[in-house]
Amino acid sequence: MAFGFGQNAGNACRVDRRGAMKEWANGYNGGSTHRRVVSRILWGVLALIAGCAAVATAAGATFAPAEIERISIEQGSSYTVNTMRLLYFAASATSALSCFGLWKASHRGGLGFWRSTARPALLGLCGTLVASGLVFANFFAMGQVQLAGLGAAALGATGFLFFWILRGPPFALQAGDAYWSRAIGLMFGLATLATSIGSVTSFRHWSKERYRFELDGPRFAVQEVARDRWNSHEKEMTTEYASYRVPQLSYSPTPIGSVLLAFLAVGCLSEMRYRRRLTGLARHAAFEKLF
Repeated sequence: MAFGFGQNAGNACRVDRRGAMKEWANGYNGGSTHRRVVSRILWGVLALIAGCAAVATAAGATFAPAEIERISIEQGSSYTVNTMRLLYFAASATSALSCFGLWKASHRGGLGFWRSTARPALLGLCGTLVASGLVFANFFAMGQVQLAGLGAAALGATGFLFFWILRGPPFALQAGDAYWSRAIGLMFGLATLATSIGSVTSFRHWSKERYRFELDGPRFAVQEVARDRWNSHEKEMTTEYASYRVPQLSYSPTPIGSVLLAFLAVGCLSEMRYRRRLTGLARHAAFEKLF
């Protein structure tokens, strides 16, 4: 009898908690679950434009003819960089803007400002910081200066994970959310498995390198640049070839990749658990609508 009384009391507490969460969600979000079609279209157009710009700038940074500039470190010491790699920074920013536009075009109403706007924007900024830090360390910095770029990438990854887990207040659930929450939870479960395997594999590969973070190889790589010039004497175009020394990463990318994959695995695991909890709440909401 005592056990039955305790179980009934626990069930009553869970019902009261679900009712309180539902009232809080409806009050916080104003009970509105509809959005204007014009707003969705505008955000979709912005996402498409930003996505095309991201692809174009990334392709330009990768395949466009190199533009070599010399950077002076101190008197009598300098190195060269390919300034076309600067387009990777633009590609990082426009990719984040495209993802933000896709989210704004697709999400439903009633999520509140934090879930619908602030949190996705902060996630995009952190993702841009990760990509920009890696680009700076790989293509523009040399020696210990590369640690600044790697540190920025680590800071961005930490912020991304923090804002990913910081979901904010609850929102009003609908009857169909049980199916989608379960499906999305399964997807994040598979992503958790894949990123965990990748992180462990990367860490094992680093152990074979005796956990060396700073590489012993040369700090520069040779890049050959071909330029077409007009020969006024022979009245034809001629191709000239030149070799330049450009900086290369002085630190092992294996532990960096392992840490980033581990952060993704933690975020995916948290999202999977959150979606599983939403599935139960959505089923309860659907049951209430039936009766």
